[in-house]
Amino acid sequence: MPIEFLGDKNYKVPVDPKNQENILGDIKNKILQQKLEQIYIDFSRVDTVQQDYVNMFLQQLLPIIQSVKRIGFILKQIQSTYKLAEFCSQLKDIQLLDIISYDDQSEDFPIILLKSMCLDQIKVLNFRQNFKRSQNFHEEFIKILCTMKKLRKLNVEFDLDTMINKQQFQSMRLLGVTMLQIQGNKQLYKLYLSLFPNLQKLTFEPSYQQVDFDPDTLVHLNKLKHLSIQTIDRLRLRTLVNLKQLQVTHTFSNQIIFEDFQFLGSLQILKINCQLNLAQTLSLNCLKLIPNQCLLQIQTLYLTAIQQLGQQKNITLSINNQHLCCSTNEQIISSYPYWIGASALNNLIKFNLCMCHGELFTDTQILGMVTELAKCPNLVTLRFSFFGKRQRPACQLTQQQEQQLSLNTNLLFLETDLITSQQFQTYLAKKQFIFYQLFIFDRLIKQQLNINPSACFYDLHQSNI
Repeated sequence: MPIEFLGDKNYKVPVDPKNQENILGDIKNKILQQKLEQIYIDFSRVDTVQQDYVNMFLQQLLPIIQSVKRIGFILKQIQSTYKLAEFCSQLKDIQLLDIISYDDQSEDFPIILLKSMCLDQIKVLNFRQNFKRSQNFHEEFIKILCTMKKLRKLNVEFDLDTMINKQQFQSMRLLGVTMLQIQGNKQLYKLYLSLFPNLQKLTFEPSYQQVDFDPDTLVHLNKLKHLSIQTIDRLRLRTLVNLKQLQVTHTFSNQIIFEDFQFLGSLQILKINCQLNLAQTLSLNCLKLIPNQCLLQIQTLYLTAIQQLGQQKNITLSINNQHLCCSTNEQIISSYPYWIGASALNNLIKFNLCMCHGELFTDTQILGMVTELAKCPNLVTLRFSFFGKRQRPACQLTQQQEQQLSLNTNLLFLETDLITSQQFQTYLAKKQFIFYQLFIFDRLIKQQLNINPSACFYDLHQSNI
C-alpha cells in the first residue's frame, strides 16, 4: 500500500512491512524533492502476524524522517512489543505533534509517547480519541502539558462521557498557550479553560451532544480575541473586552444576556451560523447596545423582523441564506410576507439567497424581493438563486428594477440565475473596474506617493474615474 497524500505536503504512511522498501523509498524521494513536510505514521492496519516486523520498519524509517518537524501517530491495537517509546525518543526537533487514538487497547500509549519525546520545540499539539479516558489520564496529560514551554496551540478532542475532578488541577496554569480548540463535555470545558488564562483564540468543536455552559465559563478569559462556540445562551460576556470575532455555531435565542454586548468595545465581527426563526430574528434587535462599528453576519428570511436593527449605524449587516430547500421546509414558503421588510435595511451590504425548488414562488414574489433590495442604499453584493432545479424558466429583471439597483444602491457584484439585460451586465462590469482602480490606488500607489512621488506611474486625471 503506497503512502497517501493528505494535502499541503502532508502524507499518511501505513506501517506495512510487506511494502516496506517501496514505502521508505517513496518517503525519502519526497523529502529530497521538498514535497513532504508532515507525516502521519498509521498503525491502524497492522496485521497481528506482522508484529515482529514493525520495529524493524520503525528503525529504518527513523533516519529518513529526521528533518521532518511535523509528525502524527494514528494508534489502533498497539502492542506493548512495539518500540514506540524508543522511536519517539530519537525525534529531537518536532514542532507539531498529532496523536489520534482509536481504541482503549492503545490507551496508555499517548502518555508513553509524550513522556519519551523531546517536547522542548513543540508549538502545536493535537490530541484526539473516541473512547472514555480515566481521570488519571487527564492528570498525567496536564502535567506533561505544563512542561511544554513553547506550546502555543492545543487541539484536544475527548469522549463526551469522561468524568473529571477539577479540584486537583486548581494550581496548574499554562501561560504560554494562546490558542485552544476543544471538544468534550461540561466538566472537561471547565477544567481545561481554567488552565489557560492567556487564551486569545478559543474554538469549541461541534458535537452531537448540546453543552449547557455555566454562565461564568468565560469570565476569566479577558485576553480572548476570537471565540467560536455552540451557543452563548446565559453566558456572561462582559469581561471579554478584547474580543474581536464571535461566532455562534448552533443555537441563538432570547436567553442571551444582550446587555453584556455594551462592554464588547473591540468586537468587529459577530457571525451567527444557524438559520434563525422568527422569534430568534426578532431578538437581534437587542444588539443595539454594541458600542462600535461591527459586521453582523446572519441567516434569516424574516427581514421585516429586523427593521429596527437595519437602521443602526454602528452595525453593518450581511445576510447569508444558502442551500434552503422549499419543498421540505414549509417555514421558507410561509416566510414570504416578511421579505417585504428588506427595503428598511439601510445598513445591509451583502444579501445571499440560494434556494432549491425556488420555483414554488411566483415571478411576482421573486421580483418583489428584488424591488425591496433595490431600496437598500449600501447594498454591495447580491447573490440570488431560485431556479437551481430548472423546473420552469427563470424570470427576468425589469428595466425599472435594473435602474433602481444601479442608481439606488452601491451594487458591485451580482450573481443570479435571474435573466438580466446585456446593458446592465456591462454597467456592473465597468463599475467593478473603476472600483478595482480606486482600490489599487488607495492600497498600493497612494503609499508609494507618500514615500517617493516619482515612483507613481498612475495618472488619476486620465483614468476617467
